[in-house]
Amino acid sequence: MKFLAILFLSILLITPLFAGSDGTAVIKGKSGTGRTLLELHTSDIGDGVKYLKFTIDGKSYEVDVRKDSETYGYVIHDHKNKVFTVVVDNKKIDFKFWMIPEKQKVTEQKGTSEKWEFDAYLEATDPRGFTDETRNRPMSPRIYLHCTLDYNL
Repeated sequence: MKFLAILFLSILLITPLFAGSDGTAVIKGKSGTGRTLLELHTSDIGDGVKYLKFTIDGKSYEVDVRKDSETYGYVIHDHKNKVFTVVVDNKKIDFKFWMIPEKQKVTEQKGTSEKWEFDAYLEATDPRGFTDETRNRPMSPRIYLHCTLDYNL
């Protein structure tokens, strides 16, 4: 019985080492006019948000979710139904991003990497008028972006 307990604990401790490292999905988006840019890093494709940079007309803000304990960033990904949604929230910004399902296409799959192209909508705190006191005000209008996603495990 003691042997089984030790074996079970060993498997629990060793399995993550063989499961592969935490992959990063990097999303880059650009509006049709080129005035709006997005860079978003997530853990894997369907886990939490790591980093966000949102730019309109050269004004931007960055959020490193890993370093800010008051920031919540999560991803909802349902591969089968082509749902991909990202939400980031803290005391300063609101950020909502969602893929348009019929616009998603996988452009490359090699081993543990994937590349996608898709269109998405974005609603977020506008970086052009952003201060600590203006959380949620002013919000940007809904912005249509063309995006790429690069994922490597």
